[in-house]
Amino acid sequence: MNRFLIQIKRELWEHKGALITTPIVALTIFVVLTILAGVAGRGVVQDSQFILQHDGMMSFYSYSSDGQQQSFVYHKGINGLTTIPDTTAQNSPMSLLPALPYIAFDHLAWLIALIYLLSCLFTDRKDKSILFWKSMPVSEWQNVLTKTFMAALVIPAIAWIAASAYNLFYLLFMTIWSLFSSVHHPDLLFQPQAVLTTAWSFLGSYLATSIWMLPFISWILLVSACAKKTPFLYLVLPLLALVLIEYTVLGSHHISQIIGSYINVSDPRAEQNMLNMSGWYHVWNVLSSVQFWLGLAATAGLLYTTVWLRENRFEN
Repeated sequence: MNRFLIQIKRELWEHKGALITTPIVALTIFVVLTILAGVAGRGVVQDSQFILQHDGMMSFYSYSSDGQQQSFVYHKGINGLTTIPDTTAQNSPMSLLPALPYIAFDHLAWLIALIYLLSCLFTDRKDKSILFWKSMPVSEWQNVLTKTFMAALVIPAIAWIAASAYNLFYLLFMTIWSLFSSVHHPDLLFQPQAVLTTAWSFLGSYLATSIWMLPFISWILLVSACAKKTPFLYLVLPLLALVLIEYTVLGSHHISQIIGSYINVSDPRAEQNMLNMSGWYHVWNVLSSVQFWLGLAATAGLLYTTVWLRENRFEN
């Protein structure tokens, strides 16, 4: 266990800029933009109507600047929107505010993971630092599995923490903001249970996404281990060739649909993006799908090939 933790620390140290600094910079930008928007928008709500969030993304009430309730809107989480007919009710971007940080940081996390996976096994062969690491008492299996763990769980975990931190900041900021505006309902602006409920819901989605993406992660690692130059072309061209061959020979699109399900992070049951429609039910949908278990077998094969290449292909 200690050796594994040391490996994790090594990856965080070697890729600190991408794994740690980038999420912190993104979080700082979101915080600054929120503060600027709050300062600039403080005068906009004076003598106007706006919709405030109530019980954790479930109910919304339209209030005027004097605090009088005007209408009621019912919102079914982020799985759909149903409004009770009311001519004064208006939809508001605030209905999805607790979810937006998780969606944004998820996309950032997978971009970071893509760059990390493409470079992590390619760079040490390019600069020959692989010779140094081969002298350490760490097997290639440990090395490859650590990088898989980093991409599948550590990077999404960092994104989840950053998004949760932003929501906590937003809760505090909007409460303070309301005290200095004409709004006297700070508890309606962003309920604490919205922060907790959304964080818990997206934790399930992040986990489901991580295990669903294992075949794609292992494929990128294999590309990183075998590419002589320009790993991105090694990643894209074989997949594109398979798609074109299938369409030319069979006239079907099965391979492109499978690839698309990973790129779009589509739930194998609901066929919808697991991050846009969050929830722990995605974990069950993934684990109970045939494609996941076939993909897990493919993952084992790809990781085995990656380790074999690391142990036998490198020219000493």
